[in-house]
Amino acid sequence: MFMQWMKANDKYEFAKNLTYSQFPEYFVWDRDALEWVPRKRRNCIGRMVYVHPTSSELFYLIMLLSVVRGPTCYEELRTVNGLVYKNYRQAWYHSGLLDDDGEWHDALSDAARFQSGRQLRDLFVTMLLFCEIAEPLELWNMHWKDLSDDIEYSQRRDDSTVNFGKWILDLGDGNVPMVNLDGETDPCWIKLLPELLIKPGENSIQEIVDVTYPNLLTKHKDGKWKEWAEWLRNRAILTPKNEEVEKINSFVLSTLPGEVTSYESSNTICKASTTV
Repeated sequence: MFMQWMKANDKYEFAKNLTYSQFPEYFVWDRDALEWVPRKRRNCIGRMVYVHPTSSELFYLIMLLSVVRGPTCYEELRTVNGLVYKNYRQAWYHSGLLDDDGEWHDALSDAARFQSGRQLRDLFVTMLLFCEIAEPLELWNMHWKDLSDDIEYSQRRDDSTVNFGKWILDLGDGNVPMVNLDGETDPCWIKLLPELLIKPGENSIQEIVDVTYPNLLTKHKDGKWKEWAEWLRNRAILTPKNEEVEKINSFVLSTLPGEVTSYESSNTICKASTTV
């Protein structure tokens, strides 16, 4: 498809005005003819594949594809002001776009759409160590919100986990103060932590879901799917009965926008004697 894209640039005059990411807005891939043809309905948005900055030549190829219009061969991708350079990095450097750290800003902005704050911070450290960044402080000032995403929450969650773990250990060791109820002489009860209690009149399932998955709908709408999937994998609501599982699943699905599809499954035991 990539080579056919270059052939389409040579065949269609209008294609010479488009970058690689703009091209799918006006052309569609014909699977039968194995070529790009003009699109009849312009309702498609092109997107570049994310490439890590340490991928060297591949990274600079992606950066050139975002600015070079209508190349018909690989040499044209490496051509700047009539000079053909031997690799994509040199071409990108001599294009004058390297000095302003534009590629690093683009890399962080692109990664922020589907990577978690922790992953972005790892990427930022990699850039500082292995990439030639002209103004690292400016890069931080432009992207600090994405880079610091989830730090405060993670710290609060870590502190909460430590405190809860200590309370559980104290409970098992008998170090939690005991209290007595009305009419009882010997203290044999303990007070549960306030955050573990569901107040009378509250929707118990909703309260449990809200505590386990805070801001669930907001995170679903922000479009950071990989971060959202990782966030979901790190949480779970445990219950001993399947009917409670179904209630919780139904409640969570009812809060999310979109259609719900149910699939039926059937499990049978193979009667073959060799089956283990």
